[in-house]
Amino acid sequence: MCSHVLLEERGQHAPQPLTALASRLSQARRLFYTCRYAELEGALPSLIADLRQAQDAARGGDQALSGLLATAYQTAVSLLLKLGDHGNAWLAVGRAMAEAERSADPVVMASSVRVQAHVLARDRHTAPAVTLIRHTADQLSGSYDRRPPEYLAAFGLMLLRGVTAASAGGDRATTAEFLAEAQEVARYVDLDSPEAWANFSPTNVALHSVSASVVLGDAGAALEAAQPLMRRRIPVPERRARGRQTNGNALRPQPAGAEAAAGTGNTGATRGGDQDAEKGKSPRSRRVSPGAFTEPPMGFEPMTYALRVRCSGQLS
Repeated sequence: MCSHVLLEERGQHAPQPLTALASRLSQARRLFYTCRYAELEGALPSLIADLRQAQDAARGGDQALSGLLATAYQTAVSLLLKLGDHGNAWLAVGRAMAEAERSADPVVMASSVRVQAHVLARDRHTAPAVTLIRHTADQLSGSYDRRPPEYLAAFGLMLLRGVTAASAGGDRATTAEFLAEAQEVARYVDLDSPEAWANFSPTNVALHSVSASVVLGDAGAALEAAQPLMRRRIPVPERRARGRQTNGNALRPQPAGAEAAAGTGNTGATRGGDQDAEKGKSPRSRRVSPGAFTEPPMGFEPMTYALRVRCSGQLS
């Protein structure tokens, strides 16, 4: 649907300076984080082409250019996934990882690993995604009080991608492990601006905690984690919409028979006794089957909705 995002026809003009390319890349990231996907789809092909032209002129030896190109491909991965083009997303992942290695920048590498894990998890390969993130985290973790904010934000976002993958795979222990590490990182950084490695903060960690609890079927834990978020400002539109959707899922009444689906209760003649016992439980102790939380229709998925509004100029 949007394979032209990766078209790489070289420009006919002289290579642009590094500062100009970096500025264009920052603008592309802003378009992504403000959900202006149609504009981003139009801007990415020429940006990637100009970055590759500059890299060719430098004979591939400029690590800073490799870092910018890796970031452009990371952005392409995220856009392609949102538009449902998984084939080209995999292609962009390979290029992002290759350029990240050339850049020798741990910040760029952490971000490339994050998008690779995202694609793996989207294709239901949650275990390899978790393994990839754990391996990279083992190399990058520690000394958070001496790391720059960009490093911590990139590392923290990678950990949160691990939270998503682990919870999707039903791995409670690893979900808790990645969340705890992300919470520790968030003590030292709070970036909520649409730059290359930003949008990592305690609020973002809390949103992932709620989402993971919902996916794992822990209704009480999801409600408890969601309470502080009701009063927080969430600057990224899609994340704000997703957070409200997740909170709504956590607030849904438990469907009849969910106890049996989760293996936590009995059915039949003892249902009245089970309901009385359930009333005495604390919210945190209540757990339902992950299947009890149903996803909204695809037409109401926040990203899809925002994209349709941007493209058509009207509400659908």
